[in-house]
Amino acid sequence: MPQWPRRTRTSFYSMAWCTEAAKLLRMAQIQKKVLRRLLLATGIMVVCPLLATLMVFLNARLLVMTLAFGTMPLFFAALLLLFFSAWQGATVCGMAKMDAWWWVSFPYPVIFGLYFRLLRLDRFAVHLLAPYVLVFMITVLSAGLWTLVTICRVLSSRAYLKEKKNIVMVIGVLFLGIVLWAMKVSPRR
Repeated sequence: MPQWPRRTRTSFYSMAWCTEAAKLLRMAQIQKKVLRRLLLATGIMVVCPLLATLMVFLNARLLVMTLAFGTMPLFFAALLLLFFSAWQGATVCGMAKMDAWWWVSFPYPVIFGLYFRLLRLDRFAVHLLAPYVLVFMITVLSAGLWTLVTICRVLSSRAYLKEKKNIVMVIGVLFLGIVLWAMKVSPRR
C-alpha cells in the first residue's frame, strides 16, 4: 500500500501535500484496475477451452461450431489483455517484474492442466484444443524458467522468502509441479 506524504508544520493542507496524496490515491486505483484485469484475463483464458469442449456435447451443430470456434478469438484477446496488464503493472504501477511474469506463467497452466486431466479431455487435444494446448506448453516452459530464476534468487538472498506474496508464488510453482507430475504418471487408456 502506498505511504501517504508527510504534512508540513506550517500548513495542514499544503498544496504539495494535496498533490502528492492525489497522485498516491490515483496510483492505488490504477493498481486495483490492473489486478482486476489480470484476474479477468486469467478467468477468460481458463473458461474458453472448457466452453469449447462442453459445446461438443450439445446436439445443435451450428451452435456448437459457432461457440467452439468463437471462443478462440476471445481466448487470444484475453491472452493479449493479460500481457498488456502485466506490462502495465510492471511499468506504471510498480509491480515487480517477477510478479508480472508469474501472472503470465502460472494461473493458466495450473488450472488448465487440472481440468484437462480431471475431465479427461485428451481426445479433444488434437483438433479442438490444439491452440489452447500450445499456449499451455509455452506457459509451462515460461513457468519453468520463472522457477529457475526464483531458485537462483532464493539461493542468493534468503530475504526473498520472507515476504508473504513470494511464499504464495512458490507454493503455486510447487502445485504446478504436482499437476504436471500427476499428468505424467496417470494411467493411459
